[in-house]
Amino acid sequence: MKNNITILTIFLIITLFSIKILPGQSNIKITKIMPLKYLTPNGDGINDEISFVIENPKESIISGCIYDITGAFVSDFQWQGDNSLLKWDGKGLNGTIVREGIYIYKIKAEDKEINGTIVVLK
Repeated sequence: MKNNITILTIFLIITLFSIKILPGQSNIKITKIMPLKYLTPNGDGINDEISFVIENPKESIISGCIYDITGAFVSDFQWQGDNSLLKWDGKGLNGTIVREGIYIYKIKAEDKEINGTIVVLK
């Protein structure tokens, strides 16, 4: 029996009376980052935001957050269109542009987390 869902890891737990199959990880992945890992949120219309194109065949609920290099929460990603495009405009929760530096992104779906870094330049 084959489902549309690819199970990356299957654990079999064998007991005296049954076999239980525990689900594997979500198969989301980032297929494109535009521009590539940096942004310059200075209002000139060039690289003012960063976009992540997400492959999400299971249509899982995805969340994404931005943290500064110390691990402090900065902002959530903004959804564009369907459940496959995340954007960040270089602004914190108060709506002001963040300082130059390295920021960490975390994108989560089900039991999978994708982490990486973004550089903000001015």
